[in-house]
Amino acid sequence: MHYYKRNIGDYHKKAGRLSMLEHGAYTLLMDAIYDREKFPTLEEAIDWVWASKQDEIDAITFVLTKFFAPENGVYIQNRMQEELEEYTGTCLTNSINGKKGGRPKGSKNKPKETESVNNKTQSVNLKSETKANESEAKPNHKPLTNNHKPLTNNQGLKDIGDKAAFEIFWTAGMRKTDKKQAYPIFTKLAKDNGGAEAFANQLARDVRARIAAGQFGFDTLSPMRYLKNERFNDEVKQATQSPPTGETEDEFLLRVNRGVMPEGYGRNDFIDSTYEVLK
Repeated sequence: MHYYKRNIGDYHKKAGRLSMLEHGAYTLLMDAIYDREKFPTLEEAIDWVWASKQDEIDAITFVLTKFFAPENGVYIQNRMQEELEEYTGTCLTNSINGKKGGRPKGSKNKPKETESVNNKTQSVNLKSETKANESEAKPNHKPLTNNHKPLTNNQGLKDIGDKAAFEIFWTAGMRKTDKKQAYPIFTKLAKDNGGAEAFANQLARDVRARIAAGQFGFDTLSPMRYLKNERFNDEVKQATQSPPTGETEDEFLLRVNRGVMPEGYGRNDFIDSTYEVLK
């Protein structure tokens, strides 16, 4: 990712009290994260900004603790993470469009909007809007609403958008199995959850949260059953249970499947992971 928007007002509201050295550390760190499309550990952050002197190391350490949240040793910022996820989804859409021969015909026919400056230009604007409305009324000539997102009322383009969004969920970290069965369930659920792209980003965040929490059985849960049973609505539980000494994980899961639940858990907490192990 070689380009990103920087809102000067937002930046100074949150970081306006930094010293010049800390401003430099923060700016270099943001550039490095967007360029690599990943978040760093403390050691990686120091290396990425070429900090060598103690005051430089102190500056990058302060920026990390002030504006980032540590997750398993990696420092993450929610806003930057959302922008990277949006960029990844756009790249996947463009890649699929490219394999199918590029954007559909007519995508460059977007009418230009003219702002009236004074009363003398109002009549010219009215004529321009009338011509634009006439062209939109003709079949197969509707312009795109923007430069990078396909029309949602064209079925062929909608399928491309769903597939690109599904890849965001598919690459979030779950087991890569039953992809063909999981995809139609995803598209059906997306209609009631804000659309494919928003739903995919929601699922990706949920998957990463459960992996980070070490939720019991999640590593064996298939994406298809995760979607079919709407497990993304379940509470994220920290891993607190482990098989007793001398008992293998398979024996532990088999005991759970027979109805002997560890303290603090119910059968629904284990049934999907048990199924995956025993099927």
